[in-house]
Amino acid sequence: DSVYVSGGSEMCVPKLSHGATCYGDSECQEYKYLSCVNGICLCGDVDFWDGSSCQPKRSHAYLCSQTAECQDYLPVNLRCQFNYVFSQCLCVGGQVWDSCNQT
Repeated sequence: DSVYVSGGSEMCVPKLSHGATCYGDSECQEYKYLSCVNGICLCGDVDFWDGSSCQPKRSHAYLCSQTAECQDYLPVNLRCQFNYVFSQCLCVGGQVWDSCNQT
């Protein structure tokens, strides 16, 4: 799981970590939930890199340090915002959280 065969050289090499240049998914550390996106080993759209592996993006009111940790994709559209004492994944101005639909 930690190596792949490189080209026609029949040589095993370590799988690539987050941010590394890649040519296909088999080169990336899939056991850390990485895939090759536009030539770079990255997490999918609904995940974020926590420094060691891809994690599901956080829902409304969860603590965060940057928007990439929040469910920032449509229709959810949360942003990491400072809320008096700490930062949370919250709706942008003029929007309210619909807990039934998780949007």
